Amino acid sequence: MLGPFPRASLALAAAAVALTLCVADDSSCTLSQQEQFQLDVLQVHEAMRREREREPKSPTCTRNTDCSVTGSNQPAEADSDGDDGSITDEERDLIAKRLKDEDGDAIEAVADGAEDSDEDEQDDNQQFDWITRINEKGEEEELLIGVRQDLSPQYEHLRPIWEERMDKVDDYMWESYDDPEVRPLIDSNHHQCSDRDASCLQAALLGDCERLPYQMMERCGPSCMNCDKMLYQRRCPYDNYAPEAWAPGDLDRMFSRIVAEANGRYSDYDVTVWSQPEMTDAEIVAHPDGMFADKPWVLSFENLLKDDEVERLLELAEADGYERSDDGGEYIDGKLVTYYTKGRTSYNSWCAGCDNDPHGKDVLARIEEITDIPRTNFELMQMLRYQKTQHYHLHHDFDHYEVPRQPGPRIATFFLYLSDVEEGGETHFPHLNLTFTPKRGRALLWPNVLDFDPFSPDPRTEHQAMPVVKGIKFAANIWAHQHDWVGPASRGCDS
Repeated sequence: MLGPFPRASLALAAAAVALTLCVADDSSCTLSQQEQFQLDVLQVHEAMRREREREPKSPTCTRNTDCSVTGSNQPAEADSDGDDGSITDEERDLIAKRLKDEDGDAIEAVADGAEDSDEDEQDDNQQFDWITRINEKGEEEELLIGVRQDLSPQYEHLRPIWEERMDKVDDYMWESYDDPEVRPLIDSNHHQCSDRDASCLQAALLGDCERLPYQMMERCGPSCMNCDKMLYQRRCPYDNYAPEAWAPGDLDRMFSRIVAEANGRYSDYDVTVWSQPEMTDAEIVAHPDGMFADKPWVLSFENLLKDDEVERLLELAEADGYERSDDGGEYIDGKLVTYYTKGRTSYNSWCAGCDNDPHGKDVLARIEEITDIPRTNFELMQMLRYQKTQHYHLHHDFDHYEVPRQPGPRIATFFLYLSDVEEGGETHFPHLNLTFTPKRGRALLWPNVLDFDPFSPDPRTEHQAMPVVKGIKFAANIWAHQHDWVGPASRGCDS
């Protein structure tokens, strides 16, 4: 009977088997990014385990002492077969590949004091900071912090403070590791919070953690001691006293007011009621079909937009540039993972300039006046472009993960048509048997939540963008949230 194997060895073996089967397969089988990275890290951990078995236990060392990457003060003697059990350059590169951002851009702090160097050469010689401690069981634990930190010569006079900060970072990282909510962000399978640049600690001393909080959190979390702030609820706690756009009953009151003023205040827009509630809440509860026995509000506004406004919005969207539309996402280990699927093939542009452009301001002010929802509750206008065959499958604008977040859920959608379409591109509501043909200047308004509970979705307003058959469809979404969106967005708390 075989004796017990270290957990890392078993996991490594499993990952190795998966890789072997994948390579042996005649198809174009590849490991996922997560599986590949787990294999990379496990290889490093296995090499470290072999080295620890050869060496006597060393006292706990810090990054200020002359420690090797495994925490030992002396290199292990080489085996007779030439394998000394240490981490190879290739294994270092594998971790470096994971720690390095995809774009490879340096944070601003690096430019403040570090000399330019050849990036490829720097990666080849990359070293990493590990910290060690002896736990309550008397066992040595190791934790990867990130890239080995350097202090530029021009800041050498700050070395005592730099070393003091390093010690504080080490203590903070162990505290974070012992926090069950934060540990997934820094453990060996993720390293989401890690120092990705050799000047992170220097940048922290120069105040960049405060000056560039979001960029530094992503690139220099340990040195800024804000790994826990990667968790949304730690960074952006929900305000139970935040003003609400809608209390129970306000949704129905808003739509009823618009309809009542359709022939007066809003006569220029030719307001049409396509769907409206006909039952009381008590009748809906008593009905076997529940809310599907009744209908939600859906209104259309003809000529809501002027031609010059449409043209300007299209210009602003083109200036910002269109990108592939995502199909939502979810939070995994504190980070939003975005999905791109075959169900949504359009392109979009977030119109940051619309809030400051005179035409954009006029459009937003008009929608604010119609809905009586503060403009600060609106997201940036999302510009859409659908070319031939492009579509968006059945979906809902309400996202459950937004309910406990500072802006709250999307309570209403104002949808603007910015072009006619020769064929196709309709907006279809299957539960309501409603289909709207794109018409330049037209707008639709519908709720995403229930009148008696503005924090719960109304499933009846699910909709889809039908494929464009001929022509190009341009449109825009304006989403209103239950709470202020602009303020949280400025603090990185919008999602």
